[in-house]
Amino acid sequence: MTTAERFVTIDGLEVPLDLAAKGPVQSLDHHLEPWIAKKCGIPVGDIRGYTIDRRSLDARKKPHLIYRYQVAVRVRDGSPVREDDHVVVQCDPPPTDDGLWKLPVLANLPRRPIVVGTGPAGLMAAYLFAAYGCEPIVIDRGRDADTRTADLARFH
Repeated sequence: MTTAERFVTIDGLEVPLDLAAKGPVQSLDHHLEPWIAKKCGIPVGDIRGYTIDRRSLDARKKPHLIYRYQVAVRVRDGSPVREDDHVVVQCDPPPTDDGLWKLPVLANLPRRPIVVGTGPAGLMAAYLFAAYGCEPIVIDRGRDADTRTADLARFH
């Protein structure tokens, strides 16, 4: 995928077989752009490519046969895709280069550091120590979980 593209997933793209039969002689799978464009509300030219994840033939209402597709579509970035329950624009995955891993390597870290508290900061500290190869000891002076639950219930 280039930087000028994004992914859209379509679940339930319906292509009536009688309309598809009027198209090119090649397999319908190679000519889904018009139906994809209509479903997404974008011009055909904004579609950069697609892959078919699943295809089925719905023959429940004979002779009106319908192909149903699940497709992953690459569209031009900035194309105004109309989203609904069946059309979802995929978000870019978060960068794998997390700033936490750029922390300077520390020398002489204790092998068994003590972290006090199991709140967000304490758990993060213990996680970072473990990432650096330490074996942190996490302590918390709070009551056991059942007692805390009862205390919170009384408070509320």
